[in-house]
Amino acid sequence: MAGAALRVGFIGLGAMGLPMAQNLAKRLGVKVTIADVNAKALEGAAAWGGVVAPSPAAVAAASDVVFTMLPDDQIVRAVALGPKGVIEGARPGLIYVDVSTIGPWTMREVAAALGAKEVEAFGAAATLGVAAAREGRLGIFVDSFSPSFAKVEALIKGFAKTIMPTGVLASSKVVKLVNNLMVGMNVAITAEAIALAGKAGIPAATIVKLIRKGSGDSYALANHF
Repeated sequence: MAGAALRVGFIGLGAMGLPMAQNLAKRLGVKVTIADVNAKALEGAAAWGGVVAPSPAAVAAASDVVFTMLPDDQIVRAVALGPKGVIEGARPGLIYVDVSTIGPWTMREVAAALGAKEVEAFGAAATLGVAAAREGRLGIFVDSFSPSFAKVEALIKGFAKTIMPTGVLASSKVVKLVNNLMVGMNVAITAEAIALAGKAGIPAATIVKLIRKGSGDSYALANHF
């Protein structure tokens, strides 16, 4: 299977990262070297194909491609570039893919630092939420600027239903931030509309049920209300 010969690492096993790593292992039939600061997230890893490593550096040393799915920019910097970070275990030819929701500036900073060690770094970003991560139907925006994109794409198919190439380095991060902005605005206006209906005497549950069948339906309405 495409990508199966590559050794894969995954750092960050939270609500999104854990099912992503599990689906990757299951769909591609590979062992996944993993690390997380939360020891509980590592429990039972062997049952689904996870091989626990003591640090991000150790994950990098054992992998050809390393994914990170982390909470914020500061943690991405620490995991990628800090003590015992990916950069310490990296060797020329490693591919690093960050799937976290972070600023494009952080992705460029990490890519530049890793590039000095001949590591190619990609940005990516997940959309559709935790349920989609569990079910393996995520949408993934991913930088597609390099010939190595094909290797990354083959592995992302392990945890995603839809892969959306975005172009230059860190462009996926821009797309994800714009996506989140639009979702947030949609949630806000939908809440105002439901409140307006309530003031006019239509219960919230009723307006949601009815609009879900009309042209005002949206992802925000379906998933946030």
